[in-house]
Amino acid sequence: MVKINFINDRELARRFKAGKVPSLERFIYFMFSVILVAAMPFYFLPAITNAELAGDVITTLFMIFGSVYLYTRNKKGDNKEFIERYVSLAFPVLIQSILVALVSTIIIISALYGVSYIPAFQKSLESMNETDAREYASRIFEDAPIILITLIFNVYFLLRMSASIKIAAGVITGAKK
Repeated sequence: MVKINFINDRELARRFKAGKVPSLERFIYFMFSVILVAAMPFYFLPAITNAELAGDVITTLFMIFGSVYLYTRNKKGDNKEFIERYVSLAFPVLIQSILVALVSTIIIISALYGVSYIPAFQKSLESMNETDAREYASRIFEDAPIILITLIFNVYFLLRMSASIKIAAGVITGAKK
């Protein structure tokens, strides 16, 4: 049976020292921490735009479901040290993900601002009143890149973490089983 300590950290620390905190319980603590950290922007830093809110929701869902996916991936291997692996592997994978997101940002912004010089795009903006044109351009040039870059970051992170967890846990796939 899993016993969850919501407040009593000292009792949990004593159970850790005695080696009486099973892997599933550790994973539950890990998931609660992931959920609380992911949800903090919703409570303390309200999103300024719909795109930022969408980005926060996308990241939260990737964190929660991605962590469960990675846990099951680890379980298919040696089922050891998931949290240690996750935390340790996340550092270099986050660095890589940030670099991928930066390069993606440069490419996406360059492509979108390049679109603004296409005559058909300019003509469609000119046919709108000023307020509608600003809102339309704002949506294209601000919202889409934020959501797309958030997706790229999260998908890259999850795929890379999955591959690394697979290696660390010794997961064998394909015909080599």
